Amino acid sequence: MSIKKGKRPAARIPAAQRKAAIVEAAMKLFARQGFHGTTTKDLARAAGVSEALIFSHFPTKEALYQNVQFLCLEAESQAQALLHPRKAGTEALVIAVQTLVFEIFESFAGKERSELLRRLQTHSMLEDGQFAAAFFDAHLRPWFPYILECISASRKAGDLTSKDIPDQNLIWFVHHLPMMVRLSTLPETRTAYKESGRLVEQMCLFCLRGLGMKEAAVQRFYNPDLFKGAKQKRLPSP
Repeated sequence: MSIKKGKRPAARIPAAQRKAAIVEAAMKLFARQGFHGTTTKDLARAAGVSEALIFSHFPTKEALYQNVQFLCLEAESQAQALLHPRKAGTEALVIAVQTLVFEIFESFAGKERSELLRRLQTHSMLEDGQFAAAFFDAHLRPWFPYILECISASRKAGDLTSKDIPDQNLIWFVHHLPMMVRLSTLPETRTAYKESGRLVEQMCLFCLRGLGMKEAAVQRFYNPDLFKGAKQKRLPSP
C-alpha cells in the first residue's frame, strides 16, 4: 500500500519581507489615491494580505502612511558622504544645491520612486498636509543649520551677494523649483522644456545664481559631472 505524499506547504514569507511588501504596495496606492481616498481594504487588496495582517504590522493607517516616506531616502546617505566631512563654505553650498536638485528631480533611489514621492507629497498638500510636513521636518529641515552656515560663510568670502530675502526662504526656493518642475513633467502633463536632458544642470545653475552666487564662484565650484553614473550606482529598491 503506497502512502500518498501531500503537497509541501508554501514557504512562509519572513515578517520583515511581508512588512516591506505592504509598505511598497501602500506607497503606490497612496500616491494614486491619496491618504483619505485609500481604505485599509484597498491596502490589503493591493498588498495581497488581510486587513488583520496589515494591522499586525501597523497599528493605524497613519502609521503605515508615515512608514512610506522611508522608502525614498537614499539621498540622505549620499548627502552625508558628500557634505559631512566638508567645511561650510561656497563649495559645500554648491554641492548641497546640486544634491537637493538631483535628488528631487532624478532621485538616487530611481525616478519611478521619485515620482511616487512627488505624488504622495502633492496629495498630502491637497489634503491635510501632514505627510508632506512630516517628511520635510524629518529629512530637509535637519540640513538647514548646515546650509545656513554655508550661505553665511560664502557671503563672508565674497562669493555670495547680499539679498533682501531671508536665508531660510532661499533654501525653500531651491527646494521648490525642482519639485515643481518634477511635477510638471509627470506623464499626464509632459511640459515641453527645451534641452530636457539637461534640466538638472539648468536648475542647479538657476538656483545658484538665484541665491546670489557670483559667476566666478559658480564657474569655480559647479561640477556638472558630480552625479554622473549615479543611476548605475543606485541601491536596489527594498
